[in-house]
Amino acid sequence: MAQQKTVNGVPVTAAAFRRAIVDALNGMEDGAGSMPDLILALGPEWDTKEGRALVSKTLVNMAAGGKLKRDPERKGLYRVHGNVNRKGGGVSSYDATEQSIVEIIRDAGGFATWAEIMEVFDERPHGEERAELRALRKREFWKNYKPGDEKLTRFDPYNTWGYKQINNVLRTSERIRQDYPEIGGTGEWACKYYNLPLDQLNGLTLRGSVKALMIKATHEDLKREGSYFAERDVMFACVGHVFATAREARGLTLLDLASRKAVYAALLDLARDRTIDGNNRSIHRAETAKQVEAMRAAGATRDEVEGFRDQRRGAHKSVEAMADMLERFEVGGVGYGTNLHLRAPVSFYETLAAALGIDPVSASRGVLQIDTRGPRIRIERVQPTWETLGARDAKRDRELEYQQGRPRGVEDARLLDVVTKAQERRATEASEV
Repeated sequence: MAQQKTVNGVPVTAAAFRRAIVDALNGMEDGAGSMPDLILALGPEWDTKEGRALVSKTLVNMAAGGKLKRDPERKGLYRVHGNVNRKGGGVSSYDATEQSIVEIIRDAGGFATWAEIMEVFDERPHGEERAELRALRKREFWKNYKPGDEKLTRFDPYNTWGYKQINNVLRTSERIRQDYPEIGGTGEWACKYYNLPLDQLNGLTLRGSVKALMIKATHEDLKREGSYFAERDVMFACVGHVFATAREARGLTLLDLASRKAVYAALLDLARDRTIDGNNRSIHRAETAKQVEAMRAAGATRDEVEGFRDQRRGAHKSVEAMADMLERFEVGGVGYGTNLHLRAPVSFYETLAAALGIDPVSASRGVLQIDTRGPRIRIERVQPTWETLGARDAKRDRELEYQQGRPRGVEDARLLDVVTKAQERRATEASEV
């Protein structure tokens, strides 16, 4: 009977076992490793005669299949073939699809919906194709076929191999999870998002919609009374306050920040969202109506009012309008600011954080921290001089004066005695010099 594939004692599939070998080799020095090196990574259960033989056979088969390659200079060492590590590659077709889905979810901040995943794979029908497909399914339901339906059925976008493979991976993968269920429209628990494991989420920027989902799931798990909206709005307010604090510390106004090319592009992209566009147009119409009313009260003519309306047309996409939208984002969970946080993509947080020089991962969680992901800052060590030594002694003297002025207990008295003796010893050494 063949030995069960395991990684550090955890049973896995054959594809997951080969993926563990690839990951172990990629993490080794120079990207090369031998069979004993891999046994250390795969677990002590493989350190047997049968285990070593099976691992060695697996390495030979993976090399023959083009997944690994032997090191030409050092015997017994294997490297991962470049085709495996490239985008869309893997140790099998299943693994390649799984790797691609994991990358899509990671790029989306650790959470992605089924529609977002299918959109990247281009497996979702659009436009007339989608409308025709819906009509066909309706006719199929009522058994009301018409000529030409069989041709459309043969090219059903939902009946492709890629579509089935993606759904199969989403259903069976151990790396892709659904940890945050919520009540759907049918009144049953359902998971809208696919997510990575929690330990992999800690280094990713979180979207507002994802944070709201996590707060909602935690709120319901703890069986707290009332709605989770209060906790969600507090989180959005904290995140907005982080960006506002960083902007003010940089000496930038809202208009200054919104005028930067990258920030303006990110704001404009967010403004194209249907919900945000509706909010902006509503604010724009209200402001225009208020100013028109003031103009009429001041005796403006009809032509002047129409000219003002023409000037205002398209103003909801101006830099000033984007600055107003940025201000609502900084305010956070109040009014339309809530929708901005709920609809903002990961790229919006990262662009805004890059313009302010702060860490987007921390900022998306409401923590203000400078971005330290660049080159390491090395502090040069300065050799001590008589001046620095004198300053250090002066600091110790001030500490001694502070200790003498404090009401002392037994421990303070011991500390004072030690400090006094040390000061006397330094004075003696100085006089001898």
